[in-house]
Amino acid sequence: MRIKMLRKNDAGEVEEFYVSSWEEKQLYDTQRKKYRQLEYEIPENNRKQALQQRQKLARELRVIHEELKKL
Repeated sequence: MRIKMLRKNDAGEVEEFYVSSWEEKQLYDTQRKKYRQLEYEIPENNRKQALQQRQKLARELRVIHEELKKL
């Protein structure tokens, strides 16, 4: 079963691509969400906690990349 997904490329255009399983779709969605969270600005008043949160997000993204490679 092929599942259609949309993504925005570097040029700002929306392109469509297909994934083979629901699990793969969930991983791509989670990956996109984590990348958006990494783009948030780091506040000066709570910098240490924000940096720790970014490290946690980076670890989670590495796990997602490994899972996508397995599929």
